[in-house]
Amino acid sequence: NFFGANTMKIAFSGAHRTGKTTIAQLAAKHLNTAYVSTKPATTTAINIKTLEGLKGQLALTNRLRVQTDMMVKMGDLYLNNKGGFFDRSMVDVLAYTLVHLDRINETYSPDRLEQQRIGTLIRNIVDRLVMADFTFITVPNIPFVNESGKAGLDTQQEVQECIEWVAKTYLAPNRYFILPEWADTANAKLAVITDVLKAKRVKGV
Repeated sequence: NFFGANTMKIAFSGAHRTGKTTIAQLAAKHLNTAYVSTKPATTTAINIKTLEGLKGQLALTNRLRVQTDMMVKMGDLYLNNKGGFFDRSMVDVLAYTLVHLDRINETYSPDRLEQQRIGTLIRNIVDRLVMADFTFITVPNIPFVNESGKAGLDTQQEVQECIEWVAKTYLAPNRYFILPEWADTANAKLAVITDVLKAKRVKGV
């Protein structure tokens, strides 16, 4: 095992179609460690398109419920697995939460109690960002597309930008790495990931 006895929890974060799952699976195989699918944490009781079609207070109430559910499920996945490569993280949860709440706020003004609920949720997600020992931010090497059950093109671009902002704002510099755009093949990404993790293992950070 590349990491030895104390396996790290390595996350990949990025918008839809940036290759999180594919590279997490390949990295786990390449470095002989576990791959952890976070898909169970992203399964919602409300269809994404239905949720995005809601307006006003109904949109806010259901969005807070969905994002809280995702936060809890994602946290459970990180707590219940000793380590390996995870194909999403709390960075994704926070970015999607911020983007969707910003969209809702364009047409609806939350009351004081709703603002408190929003603040509590965001703080709880931020507190859980450290559940991943290290996070790789994946970047789009292919164009975003509209896909059934997924966020729209504008939302995907906003989420990608927000994910990078969240990492730079809330994670220590030695706890994340944004994969370079020139690493546009699986082998190139694996080479970068391996080099970054080797450096961390040698430095003991």
